Amino acid sequence: IDGPPTTIVMEYMTGGSTDALCGTVKQWATLRTIITQTLHALQHLHNCNVLHRDLKPHNMLTQRNEGDGSLCVKLTDFGVSKVYDDLRDIDASQRTDHFRGTSAYAPPEVQMAPHVYTTMSDVFSWACCIGHLATGLRPMQHQNPPLQSGTSAFLPYSAQDLAEVGLCLDAKVVAVLMRCFDFEKNNRPDVEDLISELTTC
Repeated sequence: IDGPPTTIVMEYMTGGSTDALCGTVKQWATLRTIITQTLHALQHLHNCNVLHRDLKPHNMLTQRNEGDGSLCVKLTDFGVSKVYDDLRDIDASQRTDHFRGTSAYAPPEVQMAPHVYTTMSDVFSWACCIGHLATGLRPMQHQNPPLQSGTSAFLPYSAQDLAEVGLCLDAKVVAVLMRCFDFEKNNRPDVEDLISELTTC
């Protein structure tokens, strides 16, 4: 940056990342708070035509609000994020010939050439974060693996793992998360659908 030294001052999140919470979230109310706040943050990004492209628990920071002690969660680390002219246009303008992000949380269309990024890519990665928080298992670290054939080989979690290891997930939430993992990106729910279906459970 040309000119005098520049300082960027950012809010300090005293709770650190949600990495430390993975596998320890046993109450639905706590996970619902994380789900609600991160979905609204993701909705805001997409409304501003920004794709995060590297959603993972390490990039979700937490703190307790002064006064009532309620949990506050914020998305961070926009180093590989990208601003588009209009995210509603999801053709070749969303494509890149370089992989960006973290492979464990990346959807199949991002991991495979031509590395297509859309809002649905963020949805897949977000759902991987929720699966990791609820179960303590990293994506693809199956205890009850799905059948390893065809597109199911790309499933980061089996429904059985989400239901049995993720003790705070009921059948409806498991079903919604499994839709987020659909191999075909256009079959996944969008952020608005997720807000409608999950934040009122």
